[in-house]
Amino acid sequence: KKWSLACAVLASISMPALCSAQSPAAKIIGGFLSPGAYFFSASSAKSALGSTKFYDDTRFYSKKAHRWNAAFSGGIEIISASDHYLPFTNGNDFSLFGASFRITTADDKKSVHPYITAGLFSGHIRSAAMALDTTQFVPAAAIGVDWRFARYLTLGVAYHINGNIGHIDTNGFSLMLKIF
Repeated sequence: KKWSLACAVLASISMPALCSAQSPAAKIIGGFLSPGAYFFSASSAKSALGSTKFYDDTRFYSKKAHRWNAAFSGGIEIISASDHYLPFTNGNDFSLFGASFRITTADDKKSVHPYITAGLFSGHIRSAAMALDTTQFVPAAAIGVDWRFARYLTLGVAYHINGNIGHIDTNGFSLMLKIF
């Protein structure tokens, strides 16, 4: 109980559903060890940013509200795809920071959870090849599935539909292994 606030914040790093079973330190380590890849589907993004990028999706969401056969939650979401695994480094990248919501299946006992997310974001893109460094508000949505194949391991696959940032189409597929 004493970790409820810290747990709520740290739960967004990788696997919110397992927060009560994990210590805060384990969640922080799991957040840094959750590798992901982003594959652009548009040629404009491949020209400006290059090919496959390291990917991360962090959510600071409210507790799920269960209605009918679905679970609803919302809050702040941070999505980033860049040349480097560690944040705050130089190179080509794009990121989305803003408010979003998520609708998923309500049954936590199943190992496969399809979901839909959507929101309004501050989108940023930095391209060395095009000498572009711009930020603008864009809508974004994703449809995907999370598959929990082990107690602390989940594989997430999604297709992202993002508004153009600086005339660059950043739509694409993400693949992420979530630890904890």
